[in-house]
Amino acid sequence: MTSFDLEQRFALALVPARSFQHVVTPEGQRRALACIHRHLVPGGHLILDLFDPNFELLFGGASKAAPPREAQHPQSGHLVRRTVVARQTDPFRQTVHEVLRFEEFDAAGNVAGSEETSWSLRWSMRQETAYLLELSGFEVIDLFSDFNRSPPDYGREQLWIARARQ
Repeated sequence: MTSFDLEQRFALALVPARSFQHVVTPEGQRRALACIHRHLVPGGHLILDLFDPNFELLFGGASKAAPPREAQHPQSGHLVRRTVVARQTDPFRQTVHEVLRFEEFDAAGNVAGSEETSWSLRWSMRQETAYLLELSGFEVIDLFSDFNRSPPDYGREQLWIARARQ
């Protein structure tokens, strides 16, 4: 995300599902936004989906860990559970590192499969993101806290809509 060339320009760039936050340094985030900016036509738009940091989850300790999330596997129909096994935060770097366990349960409730993975994310406060976008050649058009265009609200989404300045 920090170094690419598609040899085309577009009217719209979407960075969904908090994927931008996997770039865990401010320098990397600026490089990613520079690449995106180069790929937009003059006046093209960027939609950036970030999480608004929930400090109770980030700094509340193990007792405040997020509850497991469950969904139905689309092919098997089995229950799939995602559990945060470990979480480390670095307030200075504004990062969170999580170890996740995914378990699939068969119809009898037995574990049919299990896998662990991890990820690191960098959180940004709204004002910091506004400055980052401006520094990277974007004009902020709007900011919402959900996909229904609700105004910004603590602990929800940050849905940024910005236009590339030329």
